Amino acid sequence: MPHLKNLKVLSTDEWFLPQSPDEFWQKYGSGIYSIESREKLSSLSLERLTRINSLGMEFRWVRPGLFIMGSPFSEYWHCPDESQHFVVLSRGFYMGAHQVTVGNFEVFVSETDYRTKAEVEDWSYTLQGSDWSRTLGANWRNPGFAQSNDHPVVCISWHDAVAFCEWLSEKECRRYRLPTESEWEYCCRAGTEGSYCYVACPMSQKNVPVAVPVAQPYHSFL
Repeated sequence: MPHLKNLKVLSTDEWFLPQSPDEFWQKYGSGIYSIESREKLSSLSLERLTRINSLGMEFRWVRPGLFIMGSPFSEYWHCPDESQHFVVLSRGFYMGAHQVTVGNFEVFVSETDYRTKAEVEDWSYTLQGSDWSRTLGANWRNPGFAQSNDHPVVCISWHDAVAFCEWLSEKECRRYRLPTESEWEYCCRAGTEGSYCYVACPMSQKNVPVAVPVAQPYHSFL
């Protein structure tokens, strides 16, 4: 198999369904990573790889790379639209190291008087036992359990998360946005290929805890 230095530069998130890894390498023939560029990335200081913004949010540099996105047919929770395929992220970016907190979101709301979808419609989905149910009066201020400013903000819609990113972009004169599905999975997998980055999937168990992602904006310097 060719070295990564022979991998062609692709547009972000370009993918196709190869029959084998050899077919992938045969299709893409020359040059995104030189050995020199990889060594230069490896020599970056921790200060360069980590950024902290005005809200105290920490962002980590994520290198460009190749990974297998999706899940195998043998996986217990496999869905028809999750066929495995190679994805190349041709540009690096900064990803939030932690979920957006209640304190982060409070600053946004206090400066803009923003009202979330749950507040406007006076309901949100909350976890009741092992099931998600529609709960009247639930919102990020009243999720049904105690929270401090350091807890992840919940009861937030996609539109709320986008509004937060747009406000933060204007506040800091630097672009923030939500990650794409492939960017998020690339980071979440952390170089692994199993169902979880920390353990193989126990196929015989249904009640394995599943992490539910919330808004994790990142800023990039592309």
